[in-house]
Amino acid sequence: MKINEEIAYLLGALRDATIDVRKRKNYEIKISQKNKEWLELIQEIFKKNFEKDGKYRNTKKTHGF
Repeated sequence: MKINEEIAYLLGALRDATIDVRKRKNYEIKISQKNKEWLELIQEIFKKNFEKDGKYRNTKKTHGF
C-alpha cells in the first residue's frame, strides 16, 4: 500500500486517537472529537482506503468512532 495524501491525513488524525491491542483478536482505534463533521471525514477516508466501517458513538461532550 502506498501512502497517499488521505493516509497521511489519517496518520495525523491519530493524535486524537487511542489504539487498543487485544491479544488473539484485533486492533481497535478510537477517535474522539467535538467536531462531528471532522469525524465523518475521517470515517469516509478510512472506509475508502481500508474498506472498513467504523462504529459511530455520540456522548454528551464528544463524538467518536
